[in-house]
Amino acid sequence: MAKRIHQMTVGEWERAFPHEDACRAYLTRHRWPEGVSCPRCGNVEVYALARSFHWQCHACAPQGYRLSVIAGTIFENTNKPLRD
Repeated sequence: MAKRIHQMTVGEWERAFPHEDACRAYLTRHRWPEGVSCPRCGNVEVYALARSFHWQCHACAPQGYRLSVIAGTIFENTNKPLRD
């Protein structure tokens, strides 16, 4: 049987995700519950960049592969806010 998805009211959504960083933090926790890893090679030794929710992996590219919490997802190339 499929797992039922919890439906939120607008008020619950606003409290859970008051800003973009709250959305990114949620995605990070659920995408990488054991810690951030490179979506290309699976390397867990990624380095946090100064920009929030962005990392760099040196294992899969000589110059390093830069990734964010939305890399490899349906949100990857969008400029639309996650809250939308």
